[in-house]
Amino acid sequence: MLEDGIYGLWFAASQNGEPENGSGLAVLREGKVLGSDPLGAVFTGTYEFDAARQLNKVRLRLDVPADGVLVTGFSAGPSGATLDIVGAFAGTSAETPAFIRLPARRSVFRSGIWGRFPTRMSRSTAGDD
Repeated sequence: MLEDGIYGLWFAASQNGEPENGSGLAVLREGKVLGSDPLGAVFTGTYEFDAARQLNKVRLRLDVPADGVLVTGFSAGPSGATLDIVGAFAGTSAETPAFIRLPARRSVFRSGIWGRFPTRMSRSTAGDD
């Protein structure tokens, strides 16, 4: 089961035998996800743990900026693009590989979690010191 925190992400794809890779950061908190990559793609969504199937389930909306290109080779074009990503993966360790299908031209895409950065996230309220 994924814990609330800040996670490092990695993405890798192979297009026509040529490797491509990228990275990003994600914040997971109380079932919600917010993250981005260094080139401006932003993703928001939700996560939950399916105890019966022992799977982490994610639903993400990936907003790719105008003329952005993903490691899969997908090009967002001059207007940008929005992609819906739905997936499930097993794993509770700091390093968890996952395979996610994204629009691609003859590419193999792999994604995973580098690890959870040590953080303590607490909810603050107005007026607290």
